[in-house]
Amino acid sequence: MITRRQLLGTAAAVTLGFPAIVRGQDPIRVGTLMPLTGAGGVYGGDMQRAVVLAAEQVNGAGGVLGRPIQLVHEDGQTNPDAAVRGARKLIDVNKVVAVVGTWSSAVTLAVGPICINNQVVLMNNSGSEKVTELGKSGFVYRTQASNVLWGAAFGRLAAERGFRKAVVLAQQNPFALTMKEYFEKAFKERGGTLTETVMYNPEGTSYRGELTRAFASKPDAVLIAGYTPDASIIVKDWYKAGYGGQLFVPGFAANPKFIENVGAEAAEGILVVEAAPAPDSKAFQHFKKLMAKDDLFLYASQTYDQFSLVCLAMEAAKEATGAGIRRTMRTVSNPPGKLVSDAVEGLQDLKRGQKINYDGASGPCDFDEHGDLLTKSFYVFQIRKGKLEQVALMKA
Repeated sequence: MITRRQLLGTAAAVTLGFPAIVRGQDPIRVGTLMPLTGAGGVYGGDMQRAVVLAAEQVNGAGGVLGRPIQLVHEDGQTNPDAAVRGARKLIDVNKVVAVVGTWSSAVTLAVGPICINNQVVLMNNSGSEKVTELGKSGFVYRTQASNVLWGAAFGRLAAERGFRKAVVLAQQNPFALTMKEYFEKAFKERGGTLTETVMYNPEGTSYRGELTRAFASKPDAVLIAGYTPDASIIVKDWYKAGYGGQLFVPGFAANPKFIENVGAEAAEGILVVEAAPAPDSKAFQHFKKLMAKDDLFLYASQTYDQFSLVCLAMEAAKEATGAGIRRTMRTVSNPPGKLVSDAVEGLQDLKRGQKINYDGASGPCDFDEHGDLLTKSFYVFQIRKGKLEQVALMKA
């Protein structure tokens, strides 16, 4: 059973129970910087737990390079300032070789330069196209679909559903601006018109004024590019005002907590687009069994893959450094090579001299030269009677 100390605590918390072969070796420190609180807090616990369980598996099988992995946890708080403080501690005090699990784009953009300057690999779950610039260093990789892909998926879906006039309500955040841009591009290419973009402060307690502006042009579709707390307030205000129109919300905002916040009646019919993991794959089935739960969000499977990739890249590089991970990340994540579905299997193959291609629980982890995923599929859900029901799969 995972203890509170393992989830929230010290570096030593995940170095217990090593096999005798690695107990006397210096540990390799890997940092986690999950959104345990703040707007991403609904996801952070599972994200961190996935890494803790993956580390236990790796350490139980002999570690990496014959050394144990020691996790050091910090709470990114879904806040750039807090995340920078956490990253500084992980790098300067704990001497980690990699940081996994930054979630919001603002956090990743704040932490990324620090990691790059210290040659520490940063694995992230962020969508902004600005993260691509960080990835050009070779030290930053994302397992999330970029908002270029995400915005295009929303625009395509809205047009294919027959909507012709749309507005975007966008949080003042790097990810939202990109999503709006590529939503508009895909929507216009298919005959739609974006009539208004309304930016809003995510700290607001009401968005009635923003909704008045958004609906002045009488749109038939509205994309809310925000997180769970602010999107919940917007939908409640929208419902009370009786505006109508079809709402579209990204999966990282529209979750069971969102439905609880707004109520099943207000949420009814909302269309949700979420980056798709690989639910039928061997990797995902192994991950689901490991986590021992059904309501698994994509981000937990991503952090599981992020940690696995870091371990595999170190083994392939034969050194536990950020520079080593940078050098071999694509050799363990991209084809050619034997498909492997978990870190333990991949580590054993690498020790035998086998070339591998890690195929993750979150889907293929094939990176381009900028650390972005080459492809990503998307689920389309509709909220019906208080539940998210899958209605389509948009393939990459």
